Amino acid sequence: MGFLDRYCACSGQKINVEKSSFMMHSKTPTSLVQSIEFITGFHRKASVMTYLGAPICDGRIKVLYFDEMLTKIRKKLAGWKSSFLSQGGKLIMVRHVLSSMAIYLIAAVSVPITVLQNINRLIAKFFWGSHDGKPKRNWVSWKAICRPVWEGGLGIRNIDAVVTSFRLKGLWNGVVNNSIWASFIRGKYSIDIINLAGYVPLRTASKFWKECTKLI
Repeated sequence: MGFLDRYCACSGQKINVEKSSFMMHSKTPTSLVQSIEFITGFHRKASVMTYLGAPICDGRIKVLYFDEMLTKIRKKLAGWKSSFLSQGGKLIMVRHVLSSMAIYLIAAVSVPITVLQNINRLIAKFFWGSHDGKPKRNWVSWKAICRPVWEGGLGIRNIDAVVTSFRLKGLWNGVVNNSIWASFIRGKYSIDIINLAGYVPLRTASKFWKECTKLI
């Protein structure tokens, strides 16, 4: 606890023990878990915890961890009453509100493909509308709608394209920058900048970094 005490002394902040927790592997001995709980006063999170809205878990990230985000989008759509909005009004809502709701999570964690597909499906259903409880016909593919205006689309950001842009940003920051974080990433994942074209990520690398290196 010494380093936490030094942090509090330097920053002037205090740690809220009731809101603090820690995670350990499922096979960690019970005696060790109890010792940490006694020393820190923190409680253990068994499977998944949320930090700044992003899920942190031991193992693979599951679709159910993003139910809260999908629920927020559904509630937002339910409050807009799409039947009273023109097609132009829906387009503005999609461009400036819906397309931005998942940006933070996409930038922070590796989001399962199923979740991305559900987001696109919810946005498309809202845009095309429904009649008597049934979705209307989609006259144009969603991929075509998400093209830039000068290419014949409506300028809606495709979630898949947003993911790719953030992974490219992560790759650039890790390979090109001279920050402490970049040096740590290059050392952790054994990145050879000179022979970058032949780089193969380590088997133990995070899924997020593996997604980044697919773009090399």
